[in-house]
Amino acid sequence: MPSSSPRPAAGFGAAAPPVGRRHILLVEDNADAREVLAAALRLDGHVVEEAGSGGEALGAALRIRPEVVILDIGLPDLDGYEVARRLRAA
Repeated sequence: MPSSSPRPAAGFGAAAPPVGRRHILLVEDNADAREVLAAALRLDGHVVEEAGSGGEALGAALRIRPEVVILDIGLPDLDGYEVARRLRAA
């Protein structure tokens, strides 16, 4: 007897292929949000460096040269757009 529940679209719910371990710079001024996201990324096997402000982010990025930057836009000192501009220029 055919199932009455609809079938998911192709690719829906399928596990994403593993991306491998990445060195990530996580920039978030909300300490609780930063802690939760960093923990989730570490559980997935990534190396995570954290920064709580734009100035910290710039210093950390130049020091560690991350592969990926997850950047909050609303930071207290430099906004995320300015941080991104300076990172691209560096």
